[in-house]
Amino acid sequence: MIGLPGLVIPLAILASPAMAQSLQGVWQFERQGHNGRHAGIVVIEGDDARSTARGPVQEYAQCGFVRIDVERVEIVFTKVAASRA
Repeated sequence: MIGLPGLVIPLAILASPAMAQSLQGVWQFERQGHNGRHAGIVVIEGDDARSTARGPVQEYAQCGFVRIDVERVEIVFTKVAASRA
């Protein structure tokens, strides 16, 4: 799930730092939001993450960080900027 600032994206269960490194790169996504389909990319570089996407009403960019837990890897977006689509 990708969306508002502070939302957490669960990526994997039983994760380790090595798994987080293997997630580095550019990932495409498409998801159903409450107001329609959203599609874009997520870029993971080390501990940093950013996303650009387009929804039915707006284009948006988010940035945040990757958090590694004992059981999962999460992306936490802390800033968002949006403009009309």
